[in-house]
Amino acid sequence: MNNFSEKQYQESAGRTTLFERAFCFVWVMVFAYMIVRPVTNNASLIRIIWIPSLLLLFILSFRQTISLRFFLELMIPIGIIVFSAVTDSGAADKDHLLAAFCYVNMFFVVEACTHIKPSRRTFDLIFYSNVLLSLLFLLYTFTPIANRVHTNEIAWTSKYLVYDMGNSNLAAMFLFSFYCILLINLAYRKHKIPIVLLMAADLYMIYGTNCRSVLLAVVAVTAAYFFIGRRKLPTWIVVFGALSPIWFAGLYLLLYYAMDGQVVILLNKNLFSGRQNIFIENLGYITDWKSLLFGNFAKAGLQNAHNIAVSVLASLGVLGLAAFLGFHLRTMLAVNRQETTAIRTLSLVCILGIFIQSSMEATFFLGGFPGIIFLSTFIILSNFDDYAHRAGDPVTGTESF
Repeated sequence: MNNFSEKQYQESAGRTTLFERAFCFVWVMVFAYMIVRPVTNNASLIRIIWIPSLLLLFILSFRQTISLRFFLELMIPIGIIVFSAVTDSGAADKDHLLAAFCYVNMFFVVEACTHIKPSRRTFDLIFYSNVLLSLLFLLYTFTPIANRVHTNEIAWTSKYLVYDMGNSNLAAMFLFSFYCILLINLAYRKHKIPIVLLMAADLYMIYGTNCRSVLLAVVAVTAAYFFIGRRKLPTWIVVFGALSPIWFAGLYLLLYYAMDGQVVILLNKNLFSGRQNIFIENLGYITDWKSLLFGNFAKAGLQNAHNIAVSVLASLGVLGLAAFLGFHLRTMLAVNRQETTAIRTLSLVCILGIFIQSSMEATFFLGGFPGIIFLSTFIILSNFDDYAHRAGDPVTGTESF
């Protein structure tokens, strides 16, 4: 990731690149998605929103400065996927190819975002979009949409807040993203009370989803706001957070076998509510040294195993998981090496919060829409420097809500 000097940042103020303008357009599409999916659940309309959005970002990612090191990192998952598709016809159907595209696109979009110095307009658009999204979901909470779920086109009512997003964990991850973006802006904006009220509303809705991993992530990022501020994170915390899906899956399965089928209630919900079966099924695709190294893409297919480490390990093996973790660790450690600001530190903490969530829901890191947009947004926000603010620039120094 680039280290931007004060002069570079000042020179870029007010200007936006083509990729950045496209990213802003995709944020408008995210807002449209958050209306169309809960209100209509129309699959055709949803595809019209997310497929062009991902294609646009994928194409424009090539216009950014992408290093040789990045391509070498990416050759591992691409090589495994291509080899699987050539040798096994089951790995070349449309579902496998779409999953592969989304996953590879995640690498391209995140890498491209590391080179974006967001303008003030982009920073504001992201902020106000999340203000509106928080208000929109708060409105949904008082309608039947809040608890409605569609499974195989059949609607039913959940006792948790789902907002027709497929499951309560995914809804909670979206709400967590709203919460984090507001938290980042809390460190920057002049008028804080309205932001705090919206964050309280997001927290109320997150609690209503009963998603335990997201509640843990909320505690972590909120504690960071109060206790870390603009200090650099210790490297071990970044590494420990990035590895959380691995140690969580290991401890979860060890505890499951140790409890021998006993019911363990945590936050009014059985700790072993079926996720252990998904983990075991996906890890069962690894049957020999070849599948251990390269995974079993034909059977696992980069599908959501409710844990990103399990999803990648089952699909792309140890080599694919190492490439995934190496890429994201490089990105996060590069953020942490830059000059520290409250916005940069909080953005990094929010990325680690997504890693914590991905211990129980893998969608964001598999490149799904709009999860990939939230993930890459935190990368972009980490590059929003406050040089102009510290220099007394009235544009950034006197912001009002």
